[in-house]
Amino acid sequence: MLLSICIPTYNRGEYLRQTLRSIVSQAAWDSGKNVEITISDNCSTDDTPAIVAEFQQHGAAIRYVHLEQAIDPHDNFASALDLGQGKFLKLQNDTCLWQPGALGKFLELAERFADVDLILTPNSGGSDSAVRCDSMDETLKAKLYPHQKKGIARFLFGGNILFAHGVGTGKTFEMIASVMEAKRMGIVNKTAMVVPNNKVVDFKNDIAQAYPNAKVLVIDTANKKRQTMLGLVNSNDWDIVLIARTTFTKIPVGAELQSNFINQQLEELDRQIAEAEQDRSISKRKLKGLYTQRDNLEQKLKDLDSDTKRDENSVDFEKLGFDCICVDEAHNYKSITTLTKLDIKGLASGSDAQQANDMLMKLDYMRSIDGRIIFGTGTPITNTVSEIYNMMRMVRPDILEDAGIHSLDEWV
Repeated sequence: MLLSICIPTYNRGEYLRQTLRSIVSQAAWDSGKNVEITISDNCSTDDTPAIVAEFQQHGAAIRYVHLEQAIDPHDNFASALDLGQGKFLKLQNDTCLWQPGALGKFLELAERFADVDLILTPNSGGSDSAVRCDSMDETLKAKLYPHQKKGIARFLFGGNILFAHGVGTGKTFEMIASVMEAKRMGIVNKTAMVVPNNKVVDFKNDIAQAYPNAKVLVIDTANKKRQTMLGLVNSNDWDIVLIARTTFTKIPVGAELQSNFINQQLEELDRQIAEAEQDRSISKRKLKGLYTQRDNLEQKLKDLDSDTKRDENSVDFEKLGFDCICVDEAHNYKSITTLTKLDIKGLASGSDAQQANDMLMKLDYMRSIDGRIIFGTGTPITNTVSEIYNMMRMVRPDILEDAGIHSLDEWV
């Protein structure tokens, strides 16, 4: 047993029901194998026993004790912990709900750091004390704002993230510290930090100021030996590979990744066409547009790379060994192709922006290898409602999937 979730409770049956449901509904829930639930009931007089029995009858690995006499609440905490048989014991309130995907991330940390005795997991807002930044310049570390520390902790313990603070609030150092802390903790190994072409030098200087000993490789558009520099990516244990935005787009993804990406779009488009053909409210003009989109995608499958100028003889992105992508000015990637049969004022379907679609393919690859993603921008939304969906699709599509949302139409 790896993890015991230990819950003390008293006369809060309905709250407990919601808490248990948030746990057993997780994709990572494995009855009795890796995780269990222990409940110490401090002599409740409500329907708590019946609620627990209901979950047990459906196969949930729950060990439950109903105390015959009430004890001090703090002693009931200890009672819940005593019931746990896991290597790690997580004590939690009976009203604390687990976010979708949280259990899987918790188990991942427990497996990765199986030789430690304590895992500190901050709340959803992050925790100042969880961020050490050991190798950061002491002067800068002392100046970190609480929101920066919370943001760093949220990335380390909460997964992929969008830093959407306003201009001048410290996103640059927040992103740099997040990457370096993740490297120190073994969460990531090599990060591709993608920045606007005119900010490469600034980021290089900021990294050197914050982490003087960081191993950084800089690849910008001004470097005539760009391919040679890319060849160096696998030659050293770089902490950060700093890449200009234009250069990053020129790094191709393999034909298989491109094919999978287009096929996914075709599947969604075929579904929308089938629904539109049965929906009398859909105009002929809109339906014709869907047909045209499908024809264009099918043509792309025949000639995957004809619409983008890339460096010849370049190594594919997935062979460079990155397991984290950190993107500054991420709003530049909002115009990804967004398929929709809806025709609503203010709802943009997006242009076939090569740069944005290229980024999405690389982010999908990151997710396929359990890599990490950081987006930073002060303007995540500027014009259309579809930009909200696109940002979610880029950074946290798992949240959309957990909610049963697989397209812009379903999101709207």
